[in-house]
Amino acid sequence: MSLDLPTSTPRLTIPISQVRIGERIRTDFGDLQELIDSFKENEAVGKPRLIHPIVVDSDFTLIDGDRRLAAHERAGYTDIDIAFFAVLDEGIRMRLEVDANKHKRFNWKENCLAIERYHNFYSQRAALASQSWGVRETGALLGMGKSPVNYSLIIAKYLRQNDPEICKAEKMQDALQILVDRREKEANKRLVELTTRN
Repeated sequence: MSLDLPTSTPRLTIPISQVRIGERIRTDFGDLQELIDSFKENEAVGKPRLIHPIVVDSDFTLIDGDRRLAAHERAGYTDIDIAFFAVLDEGIRMRLEVDANKHKRFNWKENCLAIERYHNFYSQRAALASQSWGVRETGALLGMGKSPVNYSLIIAKYLRQNDPEICKAEKMQDALQILVDRREKEANKRLVELTTRN
């Protein structure tokens, strides 16, 4: 499902302090210096600082433009160009964010947290409608198998708890191996306890 932002949305300039940031999928903005340099180059030749304004909803909550907003803040700007997009459904909001970031893939941690957000949102919505929703349905929605969704949901829980080992893992497979190793150590510990009692 691809959602295109309307081209007729008027561009406005507002103080950065008015932009609200809700729960976002992307947390790693990478190097912002090239973006900051482009703002300055645009201004030097009389162009708008932002060729593509950030996108907010009617409450000024950010929908698209995390990096552009972060670069503005880092460069010390106090205002930013925005475009409005009316979003009434959290599912659509998440899809807009994912679509806007397709050219820059999420890192594995952001991906796990995004899958968890999708799953929780659609599970809750299904429950309110007295319907069932599981990892199979989330996988079908995202074009993934059941196992990757399930693994992502498990790891997302540890990421949200800021588990030091899981957060330091370089890949999802490394995080899974850490969890397997922990369970194996726990099982061995219980086995030793059982054998020493007898």
